[in-house]
Formats: sequence, structure tokens, C-alpha cells
Amino acid sequence: MSLFGPPRAHKATPSPLRTALQVLLVVLGGVAVVAGLVTVFAGTDAITGDSRATPNVESELRFYATFWTGFGVLALHAARRPEQETTLLRGLSLFLFLAGVARIFAWLATDRPDTPFLVLMGLELALPPLIVWAQAQIADRGRRTETSPIAGDGSLGSDGLARLLSEDSATAATRRYWIKSNYHRPDDERWWHRDWISDWRSAPYGVGDLIVLYLSARDGGPACCPAVVEVKSPSRYDPEWVRSHRDAEAAERWPFVTETQMVGEVPIESGAQLTDIGRNGQSVQGGYCEIDRYEFERLVQAMLERLS
Repeated sequence: MSLFGPPRAHKATPSPLRTALQVLLVVLGGVAVVAGLVTVFAGTDAITGDSRATPNVESELRFYATFWTGFGVLALHAARRPEQETTLLRGLSLFLFLAGVARIFAWLATDRPDTPFLVLMGLELALPPLIVWAQAQIADRGRRTETSPIAGDGSLGSDGLARLLSEDSATAATRRYWIKSNYHRPDDERWWHRDWISDWRSAPYGVGDLIVLYLSARDGGPACCPAVVEVKSPSRYDPEWVRSHRDAEAAERWPFVTETQMVGEVPIESGAQLTDIGRNGQSVQGGYCEIDRYEFERLVQAMLERLS
């Protein structure tokens, strides 16, 4: 049970197509990892039917099995956020399709394989176009949402925060949510309007993700979350950018730049507390941490409640 009771009715749920693709990738990836590892350790004994093989064939088979295992690991990785993995999923789909074609060559060069291998060949030829199509559909929807409620000219103030809470669940499910820790700068209390943030390491934010900015308690900071920004570019190593927009010390300490856009904010004194979601400053010691949609909404609600 959640620390704050059951979620509200509009809590984000993924679209059916996205869920189906994720399930397919998890199953495909899991089977590939298990089958690959079994073949690495058992060799031809893991194959149904006649498993006689020379030492050379055993060596080659176990060698190739490691690539099948790697395929599975990458498929499992892509399943977490398929709308962001266009290149990876197209590459994996091509790899799988070519594997099916290779089975056809084996059939033509030797003889008809047993039925289980024909079924595998059919799946290897049929699934890749399906995966590419499904990924393209959810990626296109994600791109379209970049110009819906929170994108465009950037909605400043509490109105932008309120719109976040009213967006549809399918849109909400296409992104990830983060808290990023920052130093408070009394000389520039609205520094997040500069439309970029920086980190000491490459950050895993994806385009379209939403980041709650946390101003730490260090050096008398307010220890609160007064703003939300949207990620507009992947994290990149760019110390020259930081040096030109800040100073040499900042460039050395936080050289990885992520371009952002203001979504909404409240006065610092109305900022949400990490304790509103059962967290504290330890949660963001690494500079940032991922949160789920419910935690994100709880922080945004806290900002609006303290504002009123």
C-alpha cells in the first residue's frame, strides 16, 4: 500500500500497445537469455532431436550462443522504455529476421528440420516486422505529446503544474520522472529558467521526461522542490557550454549538460518537501533519482497546496 493511501483514479497507466510490446520483449528477451545460457553450458545436449556433434561444432555452437544471450539482454533493456529505443529495436529486429532467413538456408542446404524448429523459424520471420511497427506507433505518439499540454512555449507558474495533473494517462505513461538535486543560488533564485541543467556524470534522462528540481539544504538552502522542467535533449558531455554559461569551476564539477524547458513553478517558500513522498536528501545523494508517476503527482500536488 502506498504511504499516502490508494492512488487517485487518474493515475497513469500505459497504453495497451505499449504494454503488449513490453510483454513481447520481456518474453523474447527472457527466452533468449535462458536458451543462450543453457546452450553455452550444455551445447548440443540442449537441442531436441539428434544432438551428435563434433568438438568443432560444439565449440562453434556455444560461441554463437553467447550472442543469443546478448540479444536477450538488449531486448530486456529495450522493454523498459521501448518508445525511446528506436535504433536498438530496429537493430534487434533485423538480427532476429536474419536468423530466420539463416534457418531457411539450412533447410535448403540439408533437409526439413523438426516441427519445433519450423515454428521458431516462423516466429523469427514474423515478429520483427510486428516489433518495428509497434515501436514506431508508440514512438510517434510520444513525439506528438511533445507539443501537448506541457510543451510549446513552456507553461510557467502554477498553471503548468496543474495541467500536469490533468494530462491523460497514456501521455503520462510515455515518460519517466526524476528528482534532481541542485545547490540553491540566492543570487539567481530562478536559475532554472536558463533552460539547461548539468550533472557530474552522464544522466539517463530521456527526451520528454519530467524532472522535479530539488534545492538542497547545503549552505543554508531551502531543502524544497519549487519547479518542474521537461527534458529537451539527452545528456551530453559539454564542459565548454557550462564554462561559457557559468564558470570554470562549474564546468569541471558538472560537465554533462541536459537542455530543459520550464513547465511550472511556485515560489521557493511554497516548494514541496521530499518528505511528502517519504524521501529525504539521502535519496538524491547521487545527484538525481527516479520516481514513479504517483510520487511525481504527490510532489506537484504539494507545491500547489502550499501555494494556496
